[in-house]
Amino acid sequence: MITAVALLFFPAIFGMSLFRLYQLPRALLAGSKWLHPGHRVLAGLSSGTTYLALATYTALVLYTLAAAVASPPETLSELLAAASVVAGYPFVYVAYEWVYFYAIGPRQRP
Repeated sequence: MITAVALLFFPAIFGMSLFRLYQLPRALLAGSKWLHPGHRVLAGLSSGTTYLALATYTALVLYTLAAAVASPPETLSELLAAASVVAGYPFVYVAYEWVYFYAIGPRQRP
């Protein structure tokens, strides 16, 4: 059941994650966002790790979808393997958003 719900939300979450992967470095470089000042080292490590995890998992999902289009799954086990990679994507995105919420905030203007 939870896999079906995750697959239903996949297109929206994929679009949001692509936007976040594009927007976060730009916001940090522009100075509109910054790492949490109280825990700068922990915030930097956690946000960097989750950013790389989301980017890597996005590439894995794109590879899995391209492989499924190039040679469609013939057995149920191949179909479930491809679906499990895609179904896990929303959970990686939620973990990224959770870290993003607590580790990165707007720059406070004087």
